Amino acid sequence: MEDIEYVFRNDGDNTLIQGKEFYLTGLLKREYAYIYDSICENNYKIREDNFDIFKELLYQNKVVGFCSYKIISESYYILTDAYIIRGYRRQSLFHNELKFQLRNGHYITIREPTKYMVELLIHVGYAKKINNNLVISSIDFNIDTSKALNVKKDFDLSNDILFSNLYDLDICSTLSFKIVNQMKYVVYYTEILDGEENLCKISRDKLNQEYFSNIVSFLINNDSVIERWLFLLNNNISFKKISKEDLLGSPGRLSNYLIKKVNDKNLSRDDAEYIQRQLLLELKTGKVDEKVLKLRLNYLINHLHKGNKSNNVQKDKSCPYCNEQITFIEDYCINCGYTLYNLLKLDEREFVFREVLEDKKSYKYSLNNIKEKKDYFSSDYLIKLSFFKVLHYLKSNHYRRDIFKDIASQQGINYDLRELLIDKGYISFSMNQEKWQFEANDYRNDELKEILKSHGLKISGNKHELITRITDEVPLEDIKSYSPRITDSGLKFIEDNYSLFFHNTIFKDFVYEEYLEFDKGLDKEYDELDKAMLFVDKHISNAFEKKDHDYMVYSLRKKALLYDILKDYNNVILNELKIFMINLNMLYIDSDYYLFYKPVEKETYSLLNELMSYITAEELNDLYSEAYNSFNEGDFKIPNYEIADVLREILRNYALNAINNRIRNRYYKIKENKTVLKKNNRGIVTLDRYFR
Repeated sequence: MEDIEYVFRNDGDNTLIQGKEFYLTGLLKREYAYIYDSICENNYKIREDNFDIFKELLYQNKVVGFCSYKIISESYYILTDAYIIRGYRRQSLFHNELKFQLRNGHYITIREPTKYMVELLIHVGYAKKINNNLVISSIDFNIDTSKALNVKKDFDLSNDILFSNLYDLDICSTLSFKIVNQMKYVVYYTEILDGEENLCKISRDKLNQEYFSNIVSFLINNDSVIERWLFLLNNNISFKKISKEDLLGSPGRLSNYLIKKVNDKNLSRDDAEYIQRQLLLELKTGKVDEKVLKLRLNYLINHLHKGNKSNNVQKDKSCPYCNEQITFIEDYCINCGYTLYNLLKLDEREFVFREVLEDKKSYKYSLNNIKEKKDYFSSDYLIKLSFFKVLHYLKSNHYRRDIFKDIASQQGINYDLRELLIDKGYISFSMNQEKWQFEANDYRNDELKEILKSHGLKISGNKHELITRITDEVPLEDIKSYSPRITDSGLKFIEDNYSLFFHNTIFKDFVYEEYLEFDKGLDKEYDELDKAMLFVDKHISNAFEKKDHDYMVYSLRKKALLYDILKDYNNVILNELKIFMINLNMLYIDSDYYLFYKPVEKETYSLLNELMSYITAEELNDLYSEAYNSFNEGDFKIPNYEIADVLREILRNYALNAINNRIRNRYYKIKENKTVLKKNNRGIVTLDRYFR
């Protein structure tokens, strides 16, 4: 490696090259011949010669690799190729590049990643193995469906599948499933990439229907576990949050971002003010979410005078604003940023109560009327939680160099977690035999020689000889490991503080001190789930006694989540049916809600559909009756037969907007902040015809 004539960047700044006039292969041959030679030696194949951005990767001012991207929009990049020459891998270069792009407000997907890249995502904590061969990733993978292979089973696919977060290490392939049940699904899998033929543990020739059916069975049986891991993995991603003031400014004052667009002649000042007014109103009326505001803003800048397609005949499963085809479930359109499942067209005046409602909903739910903001946690709580998260990742064999800073940043604490954990004796960077076998090849020759030299040993020989000599003659505890290991004290800390982690993961909006007090009053034979079930039951009773709508729904959903962890799907459905009935009847809600309330939530709509494959028609009827009879006579505003009809429509995938608009128009007439309701009817209802 020392003979290479590197490209140096003395100022430490990576050069960024726009790709309109270049091809990747030609650029590498001409400007970075040593990287191109390394690519050839390692049988890596350039997968996309056209690129929009080429980004150098630096190690100590030397260019040792690159990433290339295609730009879909100003906020959305597809990573097409990435390469780091040997000897400089495992230095967090790729991870730092991903973090750089995410923190600069760019959504990143990876086009059909290599097996090595997926293993790297696992190493830095953006992905996780969920069994021997399957990996889930918080960074989406992009599939070229025109080249992908597919297996269908009793399913007509109406839309292309473009994104996935699932990868199979055994067949070196990104997978994308559309699953209705174990017998009805479709799967796309990518062709094997050049150079990866020898990395597959299972030959593509041996793939059959049974192979994918086993994966479908695993995904169905572990869906809740996978969902929770994705939640934890997504916490590792540091995405830049840009406030609406930074992007838009305020009425009468344009932001610097918009002023720059005007100065660059991307749009006139009148157009900028028009877009600002439109977006401020869309934010207020829920038609756009602040998290995708930049995506929405750039779409409007680029399409202001083209208009939108909302006047055209809207296709099935398309965005109501730009008519772009929606091929995966998201809360917003990835093309224009418009909020999907937006149920009502409201004007600005109808949101006069929003600030009042937000204040009401800003406090944690308490058994003893403790007033504590939802975003408040003591420094001791946050430090212990940070310790737990770092140690939990280490125990799960997930380590990346920036994990200490990232978790401290996530929890908003200004402490050096690495040093604190070392001081407490919870982690150690000392080497042992197992770690040395795993890490030895990651050391460069000069580093191996330095270790030998410091112990007075011969430093000649190739890399294998240097490693062997160190293994045989150097005390491994004298070598500092690249990654820490968790100590016995660290394992005990995890055991002692699991309640805190459980609270933060499941019961974040319940007061923690009350959870601890409740724990002290129970016998030790109760496990965490038993204790949690009893605790949430007290909150459900408290919520019904207080007639607090949000409190009831939150508590019941937490109980459903606990049953989901136990895989008790009948009780999950029972609690979801209760939530469905509470929301549909607007039970105990403030009159302020009537102005923009959604009788059927998107979450309820999706969950009830997903859960139906676990029960029979007879079980559904029994659960429906049990849920309905758990409420008092006269609680409900909607007649029983209508509740059942709405449930049938949900289970038959009727349009959510249509269901909500019909319920609102038929049963809730808003006039001077008063609601006129039709009379309740508690008749006998059966759902048998749904299952015919």
